[in-house]
This record gives sequence, C-alpha cells and structure tokens, in this order.
Amino acid sequence: MWLDNAAFFSDFAIDLTVDGVAVRGVLDSPYAAAFGGMVGGSGPQVFVPSETVVARGDAVVIAGASFTVVGIEPDGTGITLLRLDEA
Repeated sequence: MWLDNAAFFSDFAIDLTVDGVAVRGVLDSPYAAAFGGMVGGSGPQVFVPSETVVARGDAVVIAGASFTVVGIEPDGTGITLLRLDEA
C-alpha cells in the first residue's frame, strides 16, 4: 500500500535527473565503512517516488555531480532508495 508522499517530496526534496528525466528526490550521504572499518567515506543515496522508472547502471545527476545507480530498494510505501556510486 502506497502512502501519499507528496508533502515529503515537495518539502524536503531537491531537483535531480535519473537517466535524463527530471525527478524530485531527497539526498542522503551517510557514513559508510568498508574492510571492517579500516576505510571510511560517504555512501551517497537518494530517496525517490517509487513510480520513478530506474534501473541499475542509470545515470543520476545531482547539482552537477554525476552518479551511477548501484542499488534499488523499494520500501513498499511509495518511496524507493537508490544507492549511488560516484561516476
């Protein structure tokens, strides 16, 4: 069951493109550790409406920075998390 997420994406979202299509999404860049915590950095990700058509390998452009979709995680409420890798 999808919830009405319109307020979430209008209040907190930024403009971006997914495979050349304009979308509103919420950017997050949490800390990510690798190799048992020996290497750290950010793990960019963006939340988009689930009706956004996206596939692994698609290009995402946020504020002029280019990324590639490496993971797609729908949450069942109408929001999908796209895990990104810097291109």
